[in-house]
Amino acid sequence: MAQIKLISLNIERDMHYDTALPFLRREFADVVCLQEILERDLPHFEEALGMKGMYISTSYADKGRHTGALAQEGVQTGNALFTKLPKQQEGVLYYYGSPDVVPKVTDPLPQGRDDHSRGVVLWARVTSGEHSFTIGTVHFTWTPEGHIVSLAQRQDIEVLLAKLKEFPDFILCGDFNAPRGLPIWEKLAERYADNIPPEYTTSIDQKLHLKSGIMYVVDGLFSSPEYRVSDVRLVEGVSDHKAVVGIIERVG
Repeated sequence: MAQIKLISLNIERDMHYDTALPFLRREFADVVCLQEILERDLPHFEEALGMKGMYISTSYADKGRHTGALAQEGVQTGNALFTKLPKQQEGVLYYYGSPDVVPKVTDPLPQGRDDHSRGVVLWARVTSGEHSFTIGTVHFTWTPEGHIVSLAQRQDIEVLLAKLKEFPDFILCGDFNAPRGLPIWEKLAERYADNIPPEYTTSIDQKLHLKSGIMYVVDGLFSSPEYRVSDVRLVEGVSDHKAVVGIIERVG
C-alpha cells in the first residue's frame, strides 16, 4: 500500500525560519504545504528542502506583526506546495477573488468582509509508486473573532465545497481560521474525514503566537474516503501555529 508523509504549516512569513526550516528538514516529508510564505522566499525553500515548489499569492504582506518593511517593498504572501514526488497535474482553485488582482490592505474592503485576501486552494496530483494523491492547501477566510462565523466565511465555504466536487478524491490541509466544532469546520467534516486527533485542544502555539491563550484547533487535515490518514500529530515550537504532520495511504 503506497503512502506519503505530509506536513502543513502556517509559517507566518519570515519570522520563524530558525525553527521552521530545521524542523522541515528533519521530518523529511514527501509533501510540504505552507501558508503565509513570502513569494520571494520560494527559491530559498526549494533549495533548503530539496523540493520543487509551486506558489500562489493571496495578498501583499502588509498585515500582521513586523510587516512594515515588507509592505514598503511590495512583497506578496500566499500558499506554497513543495514535493519531491512526480506531479501529474497542478492548479489553483479560486473560491473568492480574481486571478488578476492581488489585494492590498489599502484597497477598499468589500462589504461583509474582514480581510483583503483572495481565497485560493493550491493543489497538485502527485504519484508515489503506482498510486496518485490529490493534495490541496488553503488559508481560509479570516475573521477577527475566531469563534464568530462571518458572512464572508459562510459564503466562501459554500463556494469552496461546490468547487471541490470537481475532484473525485482530495486531501485538504491548511489554516482554516475557523475552530473545530463550529459551523465552518463542521461543514468540511460533513464531507471529509477530520483527521486531527480529538485530544488536541488548540493548534495555536502558545509561546510563539502573538496572543497566548487562544485555545482553538484551526489547522486541519481533511480527507475523502479514498485515503486513510494515520499517525497525525501537531508539533509546537515551529511557528505561531503548530505544524500538522500525518501519513496518508491510498485505499480506494
